Amino acid sequence: MEWTNRSRVVMVGCAVLILACGAPAQEVAGAAARHPGPRSSPTVADGKVITIVGTVVDATPDCSPEKCEKLAKCKSPEEAAQVLREILGGLPASGATVTIANRETKQDAVTDSYGRYAFTGLPAGPHNIYAVMVDSEGKPRRSTPKGTQCDKTVHLVLHREFITVSGRIVDPNGRAIIGAKVTGTLVPMSEVGIPDTREGISDANGFYVLTGFEPLNLYRVAGYLNGGSLDAIGALQTQVEIGVQAEGFRQDPSNVPRVPLIAEAQLIPGRRLWKALAQFAAAQGDGRLWQEPQGRPLPTSRGNTITGIDIVLNH
Repeated sequence: MEWTNRSRVVMVGCAVLILACGAPAQEVAGAAARHPGPRSSPTVADGKVITIVGTVVDATPDCSPEKCEKLAKCKSPEEAAQVLREILGGLPASGATVTIANRETKQDAVTDSYGRYAFTGLPAGPHNIYAVMVDSEGKPRRSTPKGTQCDKTVHLVLHREFITVSGRIVDPNGRAIIGAKVTGTLVPMSEVGIPDTREGISDANGFYVLTGFEPLNLYRVAGYLNGGSLDAIGALQTQVEIGVQAEGFRQDPSNVPRVPLIAEAQLIPGRRLWKALAQFAAAQGDGRLWQEPQGRPLPTSRGNTITGIDIVLNH
């Protein structure tokens, strides 16, 4: 089974469900260019200035038992597509605060009703940009910070929680390697742009922690449990490769873990969604597409933390 980032396809008999998580990327970019939304326009005394525009979407899912039961009982692919949109999230985030900063300045803008924002007249150079919004329960939803240094459209995705990957760096005798640089690179990568990475340093016991990974869309989690591939065409940043550098040691190329970004917190609702999809497909006469999940390789995890990703370095 294959997925794309912005549309999910489920074959049900002769019908095709196209499950859009918000507007397609090209539509969002076009809308941002035509209607850039609220602008923050600082004054720059001299030098080149740049413009950063984009959209913010809220990807917090609602995979409650009630929603999944509603999905399982849908009477048509169109009705199921609507319920899936409600479950998966991905709607424009109105009223989110977007912050852009460099070494000298920091500016904020608030997204409009379509989730759009714009910063104009920015000094040229590297900037970091991120978004925050407080939900109706008073809990913050955040995006991961992104770097940019030129005129660019930057789309930000809000999540309530992020995934952490942890483990130990040891030598062949199991002794801790202190001060190793651990880099997690999100894969598969797009053909353009720079790699998206997180970094950490192993402590006195060899432990490392990498934080801030976006959780997978629950439909992709359900598809993986159903036998789908996290490396399918169009699948981006579904896993993280863990590379290590330490003085006097080397990492064998065959010992570079590729970790699925699925933790316990995503696995429980992912299985619930899989069950609802299987029931709907069976009711539509095509239960073959969603068979009983087989054992899938998944790392040990607790909550949103993936644990036990230990790496042995050779001398």
